[in-house]
Amino acid sequence: MALLPFSAAHADVTARFYSRDFGSVFPHTFFEVEGPGVPKKNYGFTAKTVTPAILMSPVAGKIIEMKPDYVSRSRLHFTLRLSNEQYQRLMRVAADWGSRKQPSYDLYKANCVSFVRDALHTLGIKTNPNTRFLGKPKSFLTEVQGLNPGLRP
Repeated sequence: MALLPFSAAHADVTARFYSRDFGSVFPHTFFEVEGPGVPKKNYGFTAKTVTPAILMSPVAGKIIEMKPDYVSRSRLHFTLRLSNEQYQRLMRVAADWGSRKQPSYDLYKANCVSFVRDALHTLGIKTNPNTRFLGKPKSFLTEVQGLNPGLRP
């Protein structure tokens, strides 16, 4: 998925952060952006091929966009209003993760939660650097909400 160049966004771009209960479709956490000059699009990080190999060692990873029905069946945790600068930083995170040297997906160190944690960090949202929820997307985003009480859907 080509992420660059970024479209020029205006202030008030909306970023929504979602989780999805475990299942056979990945990723289980992702974010969606839209606003003036920014068409609605979402970004998640997952293994290029989901096989039992992800349990044993790093595998090739990729940034993907989920279909609208996947998004609609996911849990919205919170929404952020972004400035143009924040939007650009968020898109750089997606671009950086999408262009990492392969294998880039590690179920235990560089997964969908790690990607979203990096995205939140670049926006100045407090996260727990020692979270025990790297394998639990819903719990991770609930933890983030607890650390940032103003975050609302």
